[in-house]
Amino acid sequence: MSNKQLPFKINSTVATGDRQLGYLTLATETCWDDFPNHAMALVQQIGATVITREIGADLCHWRIDFEGTKLGLFYEDTSESCWLELEHRDEQDVLDFITTLLGANHGR
Repeated sequence: MSNKQLPFKINSTVATGDRQLGYLTLATETCWDDFPNHAMALVQQIGATVITREIGADLCHWRIDFEGTKLGLFYEDTSESCWLELEHRDEQDVLDFITTLLGANHGR
């Protein structure tokens, strides 16, 4: 993996509680127009692949695969919120591992 700094960071204030609920809030410096480039960088950084990309009025939803686990990568424009969400909450260990990957890249 590259040590390239990504525009995504773990919001450590809420990360612990969110992970237990099956999603991880990401603090980001991205915007609606930049999200596709930043999302692709994040997907590549964690070694995932994009399955689908959906764009709504104010919500981008990318369905991604990380080592067999399906997740949603979301960006909501109105609130400028970004998060990763498990499709199956029983795969929490995978989200925890992704958290360590992102934390290692951003010196939490």
